[in-house]
Amino acid sequence: MLPSSRTPVSLLLALSLALPVGRGPAPRHSAAAHLPRGAPTKTVSVGISPIALATSGATGHVFVLNAGPRRGAYRAFVGPGSVTMLDAATGAVLRTTPIGIFPLGLAVDDRAGRVVVVTEGAVNVDNETVGSGAVYLLDTASGRLRRTIAVGRNPGSPIVDYSSGRVYLTDTARLRALDPATGRLIASIPLSLASILALDEPTHHLFLDTGPACALRNDFNCGVTLVDTRTFRPVRTRVLPYASQGSAVDDAPTGRVVLSVGFVRMGGYVALLDAHTGALAHTVPLPSGQYSAIAADPRGGRAFVVSQGTTYNPAVTKVALLDTRSGRLTPLATQPLASMSASASAPLVDVARDRLLVATVESDRLGQPHPGVIYVLNGRTGAVIAHAAVGRSLSIPAMTVAAPKGLVFVTNDVDNTVSILDPSTW
Repeated sequence: MLPSSRTPVSLLLALSLALPVGRGPAPRHSAAAHLPRGAPTKTVSVGISPIALATSGATGHVFVLNAGPRRGAYRAFVGPGSVTMLDAATGAVLRTTPIGIFPLGLAVDDRAGRVVVVTEGAVNVDNETVGSGAVYLLDTASGRLRRTIAVGRNPGSPIVDYSSGRVYLTDTARLRALDPATGRLIASIPLSLASILALDEPTHHLFLDTGPACALRNDFNCGVTLVDTRTFRPVRTRVLPYASQGSAVDDAPTGRVVLSVGFVRMGGYVALLDAHTGALAHTVPLPSGQYSAIAADPRGGRAFVVSQGTTYNPAVTKVALLDTRSGRLTPLATQPLASMSASASAPLVDVARDRLLVATVESDRLGQPHPGVIYVLNGRTGAVIAHAAVGRSLSIPAMTVAAPKGLVFVTNDVDNTVSILDPSTW
């Protein structure tokens, strides 16, 4: 889920889904107090409000999505955005390409040689959409804009299907499949107010949150809809108790889709869905008042759950290991990662070093952001190994690990910079 002034998964249930930056005093119970401290090896200036990252292994580039200037009480993105291309080995800025207003997300398709960027279009000071969305296709080698395609209102972030050579995205009324190389529309189906949760390529199933549409009907049993990407038709909808669908990840080796489900004032749970049938295999309850962000271990069988409090029920940030086969949830970190007033990202899994990285951000009582902190955890035990201070952010920072050196790139949307960390120094 991308950090922005509007939650892309569900516009109607944004209050339930958002990961707001905590406001309160400086951290008093942080795991960083007695740990080795690292520092960014480099900080580079990019465009205004960097919010997302994507890497191209084929070209050795990191692409930074800059959302542009904010305005109004909702801090809506009102100016044109841009995409900055960095050298993955050195962090050098290679090119910045202008795009449209209110960028939502980006994805890289190395087979097609394209960066796919989605923008929402113009919004007013009340954060209401007044324009239509667009898809921008950039070249992964040069960073140049190759084509712009108009789509409907309120589009969602794109997701690349490498098995079929397509890219999928939703808008207010439809689910679309595009050719990422040319932007040609391959297929579309009517699907009101849906958003993409996850794609399981082995089963050719696309999982979508169709909850907002049922919420409009005052239906308190919302669904997750499976679409077969070969026929591009819905095959079934699985009903979950009324709640907001949060982050979701695909654990392809075990045939599971891991979905966090949260309630506004109550505890949420983690749902394990069968990727073949959509059946609910396990539900794993979370403590009252907590929500979660999830990342899957690419090696399969494990997912990492970062649980934290809400505005209504503050709680310290902790990490647990989820067995995606059995549904067993085992706490990892013995100490909290951040204070009750902080917000945390989904963990980034560094497979090469068997490490987890979690970003936390926090603001003071006046809403002024403190520098962010990246925590480095042992991927097996959850022990916090080190931490590194980065720049300031209003939204949860985006992170990525980029070849060939395995450097970690972190966005700082207030400072308009990207911090670059070298994990070999931890």
